[in-house]
Amino acid sequence: MLTKRVLQAVDGSIRHWLRDAVMPLELDHGIFFTHRPSGVFSAQRCALCQLFVLKQDHCHCCPLFRVEGVWCTSLGSTYTCFITFPSLAPAKAMVAKLVEARIYVEQIKGENYHVYRKL
Repeated sequence: MLTKRVLQAVDGSIRHWLRDAVMPLELDHGIFFTHRPSGVFSAQRCALCQLFVLKQDHCHCCPLFRVEGVWCTSLGSTYTCFITFPSLAPAKAMVAKLVEARIYVEQIKGENYHVYRKL
């Protein structure tokens, strides 16, 4: 089922952000941060980007885009706030936004949502 794949991607993204951003910052270990295309916080490491951006070449179907209303790379997005100022508050905000995206997917789960049929 397609919605199951989307939920798995959202859950994978939540785990990624908790493991690679929130937990190290809470423990005051710092984070591994790089602007390289294969860096920890790049599209290649995001389960949602792998499902939507890298396969379809756009974010329009991504549940994070749906709840935030802007692309992750847009100025003022939760992701851009973290990339600009990599600290605990923006990392937690990113996890909260991903939880919102998960709730969004759960709400449309029973519907034949046309956007997800493209996958």
